[in-house]
Order: sequence, then C-alpha cells, then structure tokens
Amino acid sequence: MKLRLTENPVFARYIVKDGQYTRLTGGRVMKTKVMWLVAVSLFIGGACSAQGVQPQDQVVIRIEMPSDHFGPGDLFYTNVHTQSISGEPVDCRLFFLLEINDTFFMYPGWAQSIPPEYNLDWENITVRDEVRVILPKRCLPEDMKFSIDGFRFAAVCTEPDGYEIISNLDNVYWSYGP
Repeated sequence: MKLRLTENPVFARYIVKDGQYTRLTGGRVMKTKVMWLVAVSLFIGGACSAQGVQPQDQVVIRIEMPSDHFGPGDLFYTNVHTQSISGEPVDCRLFFLLEINDTFFMYPGWAQSIPPEYNLDWENITVRDEVRVILPKRCLPEDMKFSIDGFRFAAVCTEPDGYEIISNLDNVYWSYGP
C-alpha cells in the first residue's frame, strides 16, 4: 500500500491510497481513480505554475523547445528530457499534453482528450538520463501569415500502474506569429 500526501495551491490537500484520490480539506470527500489526479495535473494544472521537484520525486522532467515564440521559417521541435534522480533506471508512464486554446491532445497518439473522461494516452518508458523526441526538428513554412497564442505543452511521469505521480510537472507556454 502506498500513501502520498500532496499539496497544490489550487486543489488544497489530497492523499492517494491504493489508487484512490481523496480530498482531505474543505467540502465533501471525493474519491476516484488516480488517473483523475494525472488529468487534473495536466489539464487544470496549467492554471498554476509548473511544480518543482519534490523530495519524494524519482524523476526530473523538462520540456525542451528552441523558443517560446515562433514565426515563419523558424526551427521548431519539442523534446522531453527525463532524468532518474537516483541514477538507477525507473520504469514509468510518460504523460504529455498539447493544449491549444482549451482543446487538449495527448501524446503519443495525439487524440483529442475531452473532460470529464479525458481519454488519457501515455507511453511506458524507462528513465535514466535521456532526451525523448516528441516532435522532430523542422522549419515552419514561410507562408504562414497568421498569429496564434495559447499553446501549452505539459508533461508528468507516474509509476507504471499510474497510481502515483513520481516526477515534477513541467509546463511550457508558446505562441506563433509573424
């Protein structure tokens, strides 16, 4: 049995026990599968800043992009750098989300994920210290003449069974425009 207490300025205090997510403070007690915790972290977690590395984390995760604003002809790519804190291999699930103006897509299948079910997708990985290519390097087309704000990438790792978040949450906000 694993227990984990987590605090978040938006969601108060929760405890995770045997795959159940229970609110400890305020109103009614809510229990559901921990996948809901992942969904909250990724989908709603963008409302607060990225979570830094915590003492109980096993993995450090960082989204890498060449910029936070892109224009015609710019080099574009997205990588996720994952690192085991102990140096030993860590098996986990990588959850990676693309948000475009409140519409969500999950890597690796890039299917749209719609609340309240969220239709989560993930990749099973073994973390040591590596860089995973999410979107390969390419130059953006020169003839794109529009502007879009409100893009966000978010990434987090859980245990292989998905019951406990074992990494920091990283968010990257970016935009496109000439």
